[in-house]
Amino acid sequence: MHYMSKLHVLIVEDDNEKLGALLDRLSDTTFDVDVRNGPNEALKRVQNKRFNVIFIDLQLTKEEAGTEPFYDGIALGEKVRKLVPDAAMVMYSGSISKGCEEDSEHYKVCMNVLKADAVMARSELFSMPSQVLETRIQEWLAVRRRLSAGLHVQFDTDLRTQAAREVFGDEITSHLVTTSAKSLNHFKVSALQAGYSGAAVLRVKAAQSQDFAAAIHLVVKLSKSEFALQDELQRRPIPGSHFDTKSVTPHGQEVIERDGVYAIAIPEVRNMLLLRDFLSFPGFSKRDQNVLSRVIRDLLIPPAQDARPYETFNLPAASYQLRATAISEIVDFLTEAAGWRRVLKPVDFRAIKATRAFVELVLKGVWSFTKHGRLAAHLHGDFHCRNVFTALDDGPVLIDFGRSEVYPRLFDLAALDTDIVLSVIDSNKGTDHEFGNVDSWFNEITTSFPYTKKIEMNAPTKAAWLRQKLLSEMLKELPSVLAAEYAETLVFHFLRYLRFGNIPLPKKILATRLIEHLTKKFGLLPKEKSGASNGAGRL
Repeated sequence: MHYMSKLHVLIVEDDNEKLGALLDRLSDTTFDVDVRNGPNEALKRVQNKRFNVIFIDLQLTKEEAGTEPFYDGIALGEKVRKLVPDAAMVMYSGSISKGCEEDSEHYKVCMNVLKADAVMARSELFSMPSQVLETRIQEWLAVRRRLSAGLHVQFDTDLRTQAAREVFGDEITSHLVTTSAKSLNHFKVSALQAGYSGAAVLRVKAAQSQDFAAAIHLVVKLSKSEFALQDELQRRPIPGSHFDTKSVTPHGQEVIERDGVYAIAIPEVRNMLLLRDFLSFPGFSKRDQNVLSRVIRDLLIPPAQDARPYETFNLPAASYQLRATAISEIVDFLTEAAGWRRVLKPVDFRAIKATRAFVELVLKGVWSFTKHGRLAAHLHGDFHCRNVFTALDDGPVLIDFGRSEVYPRLFDLAALDTDIVLSVIDSNKGTDHEFGNVDSWFNEITTSFPYTKKIEMNAPTKAAWLRQKLLSEMLKELPSVLAAEYAETLVFHFLRYLRFGNIPLPKKILATRLIEHLTKKFGLLPKEKSGASNGAGRL
């Protein structure tokens, strides 16, 4: 890079032997470097000269005489920030290990009080390649320039957004959000997913002016794992598949990084509601029904119609095997639930026992929902109410970083059905935590199973109506589907939900009842055969 004038850098470090490593990485052609050994000397220098970048060792020994050493980097940083609010300031220490910066006792103070641009391990900073360090400095300065120009980030006050802020911190979140739209100064942020698992999905509205005229809309995903985010980017839809055009896909998007948190931004193509929020929004009109119908017609039915036999995909034999970690989590829940004597009924204990027996058959390879002659398709594979945007006047769009892989043709249909049953129905009433509701839920769901009777479109709520529409459209548009085929796919998803910590316990008990009901009604529990080995469903 070439600059019109040199950048003025101040390094406050009292270990001259280690200092040389950092000096070697700051070229004379780009940087004018000033070094000070102690806080008082550094403070005087800052008062007399304007610096662009300031590096401060957290473990500076206080210069005043005393019997015990006093680490004064924090105190110096606080004074420096007040004097030069537009300078990039980096705090570092030899006591911090690379990758463990957030665990440092001073990390939050540095980021939130001193408004530092980075907190780094000395070993990382002093060994960083010159070009990489120069790039980082330019990034820090860009943020400082924008802050001084009036950068404003406004967070929503809802609990989900507050949770995401707690996980990632305001300083890091603001940096990643504002970097996703570098030319804009005003941002409104709300979280679609909270980040308790180390990732969060944010909805961002950004504009040049504070009245948000001509605003743009983004979906920004944060992750504490670079590898997880890279996986997201690789989960692109297969070219030419249905989801290649029906999802918000991050084509060629840049991964943004700040202090171990990674982010990617994709354009939100419309001002839409998350399907989960739409279902809980008051009112239920004919227009709402049309919105829900489009979710099924646009995103679920077409790819299922394009299904073909498994054999044509040349899948390896182990493609649909249950992982040991998934089974162990399911068995752990079933073992715990078997002891809930005060809240469960005899019918619940029978269902828990039957579910455990079914899991054991899966382990032994006796059961498979990928039987010879069944059909598969390029599907999303994780279709639920929290990864779809809906709009009154436009079609739905997937936001879970578009992907398509080979799954049983009814996989996405059953995934949405399961999500409605176990995580949506009654959730907005707060009654999905009441064990007394399990009987009514079970009766409602089993009597409306598509192969039991004709589906009547007379549901009182959006969620129940969406489920009825899902089942009726499947019968109408996929006439060759067998009842057992759909039952098997539902059972697989009910098993998956037994693993999820955010599913209310009564809904998990409901899942065991449904597993028992479906396995018996549709003959999914064949007698164990010696040496049987079929691929089981993959979780």
